[in-house]
Amino acid sequence: MKLFILLAAVIGMNVASANAGYVTGDKILFQADSTFVSAVFSKSLCLNGDTYEATINKCAEYRNRGNDEGLECVAFVKVKAFQPMVSTRQRCAQFESDSSGGDCAKWETVPFVQNPVRTVQYWAGSDDSERVVKTAKVTIPACGPASK
Repeated sequence: MKLFILLAAVIGMNVASANAGYVTGDKILFQADSTFVSAVFSKSLCLNGDTYEATINKCAEYRNRGNDEGLECVAFVKVKAFQPMVSTRQRCAQFESDSSGGDCAKWETVPFVQNPVRTVQYWAGSDDSERVVKTAKVTIPACGPASK
């Protein structure tokens, strides 16, 4: 009975924290697959030498929603994604207007380095009083022989 109460309390805390909090600084960007993978919550993310690997869900079939609402995915498949630790990315070097709210007038290619040691922040609270409740270092693990 004590185990059941403890388990219920842990599940309750996880549900409560999922509703009231979030984590920042934990995402690895897989550019070729246009997806982010969480370094905190992903079970498949790992570092193989200088390349990140993860198993991601990719849409295999789309359906038109109609009424100009765009497409929705109706079937997913799991695929292996790869991203070099060191790559490049495009960023806006000059906006058409003085503020960053305008369209980009000039793009530039810059280095893009994703460190395997991430500083993450755990946030909690309501919209009116969000605050950092914990800061931690997370190291993305090396890939094992099974991931190759």
